[in-house]
Amino acid sequence: MKKTLLTLATAFCCSLAVLAQAPPQRTCGTLEHHEYLKQTRPNYQQDLIQYNQMIDQYLADQAVSKTAVVTVTIPVVVHVVYQNATENISNAQAISQVQVLNDDFAKLNADAIKVTQPTFSTVAAGAQIRFCLAQRDPLGNATTGVVHYSTTVSTFGTNDNVKNSATGGATAWDVTKYVNIWVCDLGSSLLGYGEFPTGSLSNTWGLVLNYRYTGSGGSAQSPFNLGRTGTHEFGHCFNLFHIWGDDGGACSGSDQCADTPNQASEHYGPFAQGSIQTDACSPSSPGTMWMNYMDYTDDNSMYMFTAGQVARMEAVVNTAPWNILASSNGCTPVTALDASISSIIAPVNGSSNCNNSVTPKITLNKGRRCHL
Repeated sequence: MKKTLLTLATAFCCSLAVLAQAPPQRTCGTLEHHEYLKQTRPNYQQDLIQYNQMIDQYLADQAVSKTAVVTVTIPVVVHVVYQNATENISNAQAISQVQVLNDDFAKLNADAIKVTQPTFSTVAAGAQIRFCLAQRDPLGNATTGVVHYSTTVSTFGTNDNVKNSATGGATAWDVTKYVNIWVCDLGSSLLGYGEFPTGSLSNTWGLVLNYRYTGSGGSAQSPFNLGRTGTHEFGHCFNLFHIWGDDGGACSGSDQCADTPNQASEHYGPFAQGSIQTDACSPSSPGTMWMNYMDYTDDNSMYMFTAGQVARMEAVVNTAPWNILASSNGCTPVTALDASISSIIAPVNGSSNCNNSVTPKITLNKGRRCHL
Protein backbone atom coordinates (compact mmCIF):
# COMPACT_ATOMS: atom_id res chain seq x y z
CA MET A 1 0.00 0.00 0.00
CA LYS A 2 2.81 2.41 0.94
CA LYS A 3 4.61 1.52 -2.28
CA THR A 4 1.48 2.21 -4.32
CA LEU A 5 0.92 5.58 -2.67
CA LEU A 6 4.57 6.49 -3.22
CA THR A 7 4.31 5.55 -6.89
CA LEU A 8 1.15 7.63 -7.32
CA ALA A 9 2.67 10.59 -5.52
CA THR A 10 5.79 10.41 -7.67
CA ALA A 11 3.70 10.22 -10.85
CA PHE A 12 1.57 13.18 -9.71
CA CYS A 13 4.62 15.31 -8.95
CA CYS A 14 6.19 14.44 -12.27
CA SER A 15 2.97 15.39 -14.05
CA LEU A 16 2.96 18.76 -12.30
CA ALA A 17 6.58 19.28 -13.27
CA VAL A 18 5.80 18.61 -16.93
CA LEU A 19 2.87 21.02 -16.82
CA ALA A 20 4.99 23.68 -15.15
CA GLN A 21 7.65 23.37 -17.83
CA ALA A 22 5.23 23.38 -20.78
CA PRO A 23 5.80 26.41 -23.01
CA PRO A 24 3.01 29.02 -22.96
CA GLN A 25 0.60 29.38 -25.85
CA ARG A 26 0.01 32.68 -27.59
CA THR A 27 -3.01 34.49 -26.22
CA CYS A 28 -4.19 37.73 -27.83
CA GLY A 29 -6.69 39.90 -25.94
CA THR A 30 -7.82 42.01 -28.91
CA LEU A 31 -11.26 40.42 -29.27
CA GLU A 32 -11.82 40.63 -25.51
CA HIS A 33 -10.87 44.31 -25.68
CA HIS A 34 -13.16 44.72 -28.70
CA GLU A 35 -16.08 43.37 -26.65
CA TYR A 36 -15.13 45.72 -23.81
CA LEU A 37 -15.32 48.73 -26.15
CA LYS A 38 -18.67 47.57 -27.48
CA GLN A 39 -20.01 47.71 -23.94
CA THR A 40 -18.35 50.93 -22.79
CA ARG A 41 -17.88 53.24 -25.79
CA PRO A 42 -21.04 54.75 -27.26
CA ASN A 43 -21.51 54.06 -31.01
CA TYR A 44 -18.25 52.09 -31.16
CA GLN A 45 -19.72 49.16 -33.11
CA GLN A 46 -21.50 51.35 -35.67
CA ASP A 47 -18.42 53.54 -36.05
CA LEU A 48 -16.31 50.44 -36.70
CA ILE A 49 -18.74 49.13 -39.31
CA GLN A 50 -18.88 52.44 -41.16
CA TYR A 51 -15.10 52.79 -41.03
CA ASN A 52 -14.59 49.36 -42.58
CA GLN A 53 -17.07 50.20 -45.32
CA MET A 54 -14.96 53.25 -46.08
CA ILE A 55 -11.77 51.15 -46.07
CA ASP A 56 -13.37 48.64 -48.46
CA GLN A 57 -14.31 51.48 -50.82
CA TYR A 58 -10.79 52.90 -50.65
CA LEU A 59 -9.32 49.51 -51.52
CA ALA A 60 -11.75 49.12 -54.43
CA ASP A 61 -10.82 52.56 -55.76
CA GLN A 62 -7.12 51.85 -55.27
CA ALA A 63 -7.43 48.62 -57.26
CA VAL A 64 -8.78 50.63 -60.19
CA SER A 65 -6.51 53.69 -60.01
CA LYS A 66 -3.38 51.75 -58.97
CA THR A 67 -2.00 54.92 -57.39
CA ALA A 68 1.47 54.46 -55.93
CA VAL A 69 1.49 54.29 -52.14
CA VAL A 70 3.87 56.75 -50.46
CA THR A 71 5.94 55.55 -47.52
CA VAL A 72 4.57 56.87 -44.24
CA THR A 73 6.79 57.14 -41.17
CA ILE A 74 4.92 57.08 -37.87
CA PRO A 75 6.32 58.29 -34.52
CA VAL A 76 6.03 55.74 -31.72
CA VAL A 77 6.24 56.27 -27.97
CA VAL A 78 6.73 53.34 -25.59
CA HIS A 79 5.22 53.76 -22.12
CA VAL A 80 6.85 51.28 -19.73
CA VAL A 81 4.53 50.87 -16.73
CA TYR A 82 6.22 48.85 -13.99
CA GLN A 83 5.75 47.79 -10.39
CA ASN A 84 9.20 46.27 -9.94
CA ALA A 85 12.61 46.20 -11.61
CA THR A 86 11.85 43.08 -13.64
CA GLU A 87 8.87 44.73 -15.31
CA ASN A 88 10.87 47.90 -15.99
CA ILE A 89 12.35 46.80 -19.30
CA SER A 90 15.36 48.70 -20.59
CA ASN A 91 15.30 51.32 -23.31
CA ALA A 92 17.34 48.95 -25.44
CA GLN A 93 14.64 46.28 -25.11
CA ALA A 94 11.96 48.76 -26.18
CA ILE A 95 14.11 49.94 -29.09
CA SER A 96 14.53 46.35 -30.26
CA GLN A 97 10.73 46.06 -30.49
CA VAL A 98 10.53 49.07 -32.82
CA GLN A 99 13.30 47.58 -34.97
CA VAL A 100 11.34 44.34 -35.27
CA LEU A 101 8.26 46.31 -36.33
CA ASN A 102 10.22 48.06 -39.06
CA ASP A 103 11.74 44.82 -40.33
CA ASP A 104 8.51 42.82 -40.27
CA PHE A 105 6.28 45.49 -41.79
CA ALA A 106 8.76 46.20 -44.60
CA LYS A 107 9.44 42.49 -45.23
CA LEU A 108 13.06 43.04 -44.26
CA ASN A 109 12.97 40.36 -41.57
CA ALA A 110 15.78 37.84 -42.03
CA ASP A 111 13.39 34.88 -41.81
CA ALA A 112 11.19 36.11 -44.69
CA ILE A 113 13.11 33.64 -46.87
CA LYS A 114 11.49 30.79 -44.95
CA VAL A 115 8.27 31.27 -46.93
CA THR A 116 9.03 28.60 -49.51
CA GLN A 117 5.58 27.40 -50.63
CA PRO A 118 5.07 29.06 -54.05
CA THR A 119 1.41 29.82 -53.37
CA PHE A 120 2.38 31.79 -50.28
CA SER A 121 5.72 33.27 -51.32
CA THR A 122 4.10 34.97 -54.33
CA VAL A 123 1.73 36.93 -52.09
CA ALA A 124 4.17 37.73 -49.27
CA ALA A 125 4.59 41.50 -49.16
CA GLY A 126 6.01 44.48 -47.29
CA ALA A 127 4.12 47.63 -46.35
CA GLN A 128 5.09 51.24 -47.00
CA ILE A 129 4.84 51.91 -43.27
CA ARG A 130 7.83 52.74 -41.10
CA PHE A 131 8.15 53.47 -37.40
CA CYS A 132 10.50 55.77 -35.52
CA LEU A 133 10.90 56.25 -31.80
CA ALA A 134 9.67 59.75 -31.01
CA GLN A 135 12.44 62.33 -30.74
CA ARG A 136 10.28 65.11 -29.39
CA ASP A 137 7.43 64.91 -26.90
CA PRO A 138 4.06 66.70 -27.20
CA LEU A 139 5.58 69.83 -25.58
CA GLY A 140 8.44 69.94 -28.06
CA ASN A 141 11.08 68.68 -25.65
CA ALA A 142 13.69 66.10 -26.62
CA THR A 143 12.85 62.50 -25.76
CA THR A 144 14.19 59.00 -26.31
CA GLY A 145 10.68 57.81 -27.18
CA VAL A 146 10.71 55.47 -24.16
CA VAL A 147 9.13 56.73 -20.93
CA HIS A 148 9.08 54.82 -17.63
CA TYR A 149 6.27 55.06 -15.06
CA SER A 150 6.16 53.44 -11.62
CA THR A 151 2.78 51.99 -10.60
CA THR A 152 1.21 50.24 -7.63
CA VAL A 153 -0.92 48.06 -9.89
CA SER A 154 0.32 44.48 -9.97
CA THR A 155 -1.45 43.25 -13.12
CA PHE A 156 -3.40 44.96 -15.88
CA GLY A 157 -6.06 43.50 -18.19
CA THR A 158 -7.88 44.39 -21.40
CA ASN A 159 -9.98 47.19 -19.86
CA ASP A 160 -7.49 49.94 -20.83
CA ASN A 161 -6.56 50.86 -17.23
CA VAL A 162 -2.91 50.87 -18.30
CA LYS A 163 -3.73 53.71 -20.69
CA ASN A 164 -4.70 56.18 -17.99
CA SER A 165 -2.59 57.64 -15.20
CA ALA A 166 -5.72 57.86 -13.03
CA THR A 167 -5.96 54.05 -13.00
CA GLY A 168 -2.28 53.35 -12.43
CA GLY A 169 -1.15 53.49 -16.04
CA ALA A 170 0.17 56.17 -18.38
CA THR A 171 -2.00 58.60 -20.30
CA ALA A 172 -1.51 58.49 -24.06
CA TRP A 173 0.48 61.07 -25.92
CA ASP A 174 -1.42 62.99 -28.61
CA VAL A 175 -2.84 60.29 -30.89
CA THR A 176 -2.75 62.67 -33.86
CA LYS A 177 1.04 62.70 -33.62
CA TYR A 178 2.08 59.38 -32.07
CA VAL A 179 1.18 55.73 -31.93
CA ASN A 180 1.25 54.74 -28.27
CA ILE A 181 2.65 51.41 -27.08
CA TRP A 182 2.09 50.42 -23.46
CA VAL A 183 4.30 47.78 -21.83
CA CYS A 184 3.15 46.34 -18.53
CA ASP A 185 2.41 43.15 -16.61
CA LEU A 186 -0.58 41.45 -18.27
CA GLY A 187 -0.23 38.32 -16.19
CA SER A 188 1.48 35.11 -17.18
CA SER A 189 -0.78 34.11 -20.09
CA LEU A 190 -1.95 37.23 -21.96
CA LEU A 191 0.69 38.41 -24.46
CA GLY A 192 -0.93 41.64 -25.59
CA TYR A 193 -3.83 43.34 -27.32
CA GLY A 194 -4.44 46.00 -29.92
CA GLU A 195 -7.30 48.40 -30.63
CA PHE A 196 -8.97 48.37 -34.03
CA PRO A 197 -9.06 51.75 -35.78
CA THR A 198 -12.40 53.46 -36.33
CA GLY A 199 -13.57 56.62 -38.05
CA SER A 200 -13.16 58.60 -34.82
CA LEU A 201 -9.86 59.53 -33.21
CA SER A 202 -9.46 57.49 -30.04
CA ASN A 203 -7.21 58.44 -27.13
CA THR A 204 -6.70 54.76 -26.35
CA TRP A 205 -5.78 53.63 -29.87
CA GLY A 206 -2.54 51.69 -29.84
CA LEU A 207 -1.26 48.42 -28.47
CA VAL A 208 -0.46 46.90 -25.09
CA LEU A 209 2.35 44.38 -24.67
CA ASN A 210 3.25 42.09 -21.81
CA TYR A 211 6.71 43.08 -20.59
CA ARG A 212 7.71 39.40 -20.76
CA TYR A 213 7.25 39.33 -24.55
CA THR A 214 8.38 42.78 -25.65
CA GLY A 215 11.25 43.16 -28.08
CA SER A 216 13.77 40.69 -29.45
CA GLY A 217 16.22 38.77 -27.28
CA GLY A 218 17.31 40.41 -24.04
CA SER A 219 14.63 40.07 -21.37
CA ALA A 220 11.97 38.68 -23.75
CA GLN A 221 10.93 35.16 -22.83
CA SER A 222 10.85 32.18 -25.19
CA PRO A 223 9.01 31.15 -27.32
CA PHE A 224 7.81 34.73 -27.83
CA ASN A 225 11.20 36.40 -27.76
CA LEU A 226 11.50 37.72 -31.33
CA GLY A 227 9.15 40.70 -30.99
CA ARG A 228 6.34 39.14 -33.03
CA THR A 229 3.72 39.88 -30.37
CA GLY A 230 4.25 43.55 -31.23
CA THR A 231 3.92 42.79 -34.95
CA HIS A 232 0.73 40.79 -34.38
CA GLU A 233 -0.91 43.44 -32.19
CA PHE A 234 0.13 46.29 -34.48
CA GLY A 235 -1.58 44.34 -37.25
CA HIS A 236 -4.82 44.68 -35.28
CA CYS A 237 -4.21 48.41 -34.80
CA PHE A 238 -3.98 48.72 -38.59
CA ASN A 239 -7.25 46.86 -39.12
CA LEU A 240 -6.12 43.26 -39.57
CA PHE A 241 -8.14 40.41 -38.12
CA HIS A 242 -6.98 36.97 -37.06
CA ILE A 243 -6.25 34.92 -40.14
CA TRP A 244 -8.89 32.28 -39.29
CA GLY A 245 -11.66 34.88 -39.02
CA ASP A 246 -12.58 34.00 -35.41
CA ASP A 247 -15.57 31.94 -36.53
CA GLY A 248 -15.07 28.99 -34.21
CA GLY A 249 -14.06 26.60 -36.97
CA ALA A 250 -17.18 27.11 -39.11
CA CYS A 251 -15.16 28.06 -42.23
CA SER A 252 -17.61 30.91 -42.79
CA GLY A 253 -15.64 33.71 -41.14
CA SER A 254 -13.23 35.98 -42.98
CA ASP A 255 -10.20 38.13 -42.24
CA GLN A 256 -11.26 40.34 -45.19
CA CYS A 257 -8.14 39.42 -47.17
CA ALA A 258 -8.65 37.36 -50.32
CA ASP A 259 -5.05 36.09 -50.49
CA THR A 260 -5.10 34.29 -47.11
CA PRO A 261 -6.52 30.76 -47.26
CA ASN A 262 -9.66 29.88 -45.35
CA GLN A 263 -8.66 28.49 -41.98
CA ALA A 264 -10.63 26.66 -39.30
CA SER A 265 -8.79 27.90 -36.22
CA GLU A 266 -5.51 29.17 -34.85
CA HIS A 267 -2.21 27.28 -34.84
CA TYR A 268 -0.04 26.92 -31.75
CA GLY A 269 3.62 26.09 -31.33
CA PRO A 270 6.48 25.89 -33.82
CA PHE A 271 6.33 24.46 -37.34
CA ALA A 272 9.11 23.27 -39.62
CA GLN A 273 9.92 25.50 -42.56
CA GLY A 274 7.90 24.50 -45.62
CA SER A 275 5.64 22.09 -43.75
CA ILE A 276 2.09 21.80 -45.04
CA GLN A 277 -0.71 21.98 -42.49
CA THR A 278 -4.28 21.26 -43.50
CA ASP A 279 -7.61 21.51 -41.71
CA ALA A 280 -11.33 21.34 -42.41
CA CYS A 281 -11.33 24.69 -44.23
CA SER A 282 -8.14 24.08 -46.26
CA PRO A 283 -7.96 20.28 -46.53
CA SER A 284 -5.40 20.08 -49.34
CA SER A 285 -2.05 21.58 -50.35
CA PRO A 286 -0.88 24.31 -49.85
CA GLY A 287 -3.01 24.16 -46.72
CA THR A 288 -3.13 26.87 -44.07
CA MET A 289 -0.87 29.90 -43.80
CA TRP A 290 0.42 29.10 -40.33
CA MET A 291 3.45 31.36 -40.83
CA ASN A 292 1.30 34.51 -41.07
CA TYR A 293 1.82 37.17 -38.42
CA MET A 294 -1.90 37.12 -37.65
CA ASP A 295 -1.91 33.46 -36.57
CA TYR A 296 -0.94 32.20 -33.09
CA THR A 297 2.27 30.28 -33.81
CA ASP A 298 5.49 30.82 -31.86
CA ASP A 299 7.62 33.81 -32.82
CA ASN A 300 10.07 31.71 -34.81
CA SER A 301 7.24 30.32 -36.95
CA MET A 302 5.55 33.55 -38.09
CA TYR A 303 7.25 35.67 -40.70
CA MET A 304 4.92 37.11 -43.35
CA PHE A 305 2.08 39.45 -44.23
CA THR A 306 0.25 39.06 -47.54
CA ALA A 307 -0.30 41.75 -50.17
CA GLY A 308 -3.94 41.90 -49.17
CA GLN A 309 -3.07 42.48 -45.54
CA VAL A 310 -0.52 45.11 -46.53
CA ALA A 311 -3.08 46.96 -48.65
CA ARG A 312 -5.50 46.95 -45.74
CA MET A 313 -2.91 48.41 -43.35
CA GLU A 314 -1.76 51.02 -45.85
CA ALA A 315 -5.38 52.08 -46.30
CA VAL A 316 -5.52 53.05 -42.62
CA VAL A 317 -2.52 55.39 -42.74
CA ASN A 318 -3.63 56.94 -46.03
CA THR A 319 -7.22 57.79 -45.10
CA ALA A 320 -8.87 59.94 -42.45
CA PRO A 321 -8.67 60.17 -39.55
CA TRP A 322 -5.37 58.31 -39.12
CA ASN A 323 -3.59 59.83 -42.13
CA ILE A 324 -2.92 62.81 -39.87
CA LEU A 325 -0.02 60.81 -38.40
CA ALA A 326 1.90 61.32 -41.66
CA SER A 327 2.25 65.04 -40.90
CA SER A 328 3.51 64.57 -37.34
CA ASN A 329 6.83 66.16 -36.37
CA GLY A 330 7.36 63.57 -33.64
CA CYS A 331 10.30 62.07 -35.54
CA THR A 332 12.04 65.42 -35.99
CA PRO A 333 14.87 65.80 -33.48
CA VAL A 334 15.16 68.79 -31.20
CA THR A 335 18.61 70.31 -31.68
CA ALA A 336 20.58 72.74 -29.52
CA LEU A 337 21.05 75.08 -32.49
CA ASP A 338 17.43 75.58 -33.43
CA ALA A 339 17.26 79.20 -32.22
CA SER A 340 14.85 81.51 -34.02
CA ILE A 341 13.26 84.88 -33.32
CA SER A 342 10.01 84.55 -31.43
CA SER A 343 9.45 88.30 -30.81
CA ILE A 344 11.07 91.71 -31.47
CA ILE A 345 11.36 93.92 -28.40
CA ALA A 346 13.06 96.90 -30.03
CA PRO A 347 12.72 98.79 -32.24
CA VAL A 348 8.98 98.87 -31.70
CA ASN A 349 7.01 98.10 -34.84
CA GLY A 350 5.80 101.31 -36.47
CA SER A 351 8.11 103.63 -34.55
CA SER A 352 10.37 106.08 -36.39
CA ASN A 353 14.04 106.63 -35.56
CA CYS A 354 16.12 109.22 -37.35
CA ASN A 355 19.36 108.19 -35.69
CA ASN A 356 21.94 106.36 -37.74
CA SER A 357 22.16 103.50 -35.23
CA VAL A 358 19.75 101.32 -33.34
CA THR A 359 20.11 98.71 -30.62
CA PRO A 360 17.84 95.78 -31.48
CA LYS A 361 16.39 93.60 -28.74
CA ILE A 362 14.83 90.23 -29.60
CA THR A 363 13.56 87.14 -27.82
CA LEU A 364 14.75 83.78 -29.08
CA ASN A 365 12.75 80.58 -28.88
CA LYS A 366 13.04 78.23 -25.89
CA GLY A 367 12.87 81.28 -23.59
CA ARG A 368 16.43 82.42 -24.35
CA ARG A 369 16.97 86.18 -24.56
CA CYS A 370 19.63 87.91 -26.58
CA HIS A 371 20.45 91.59 -26.73
CA LEU A 372 22.40 92.57 -29.85
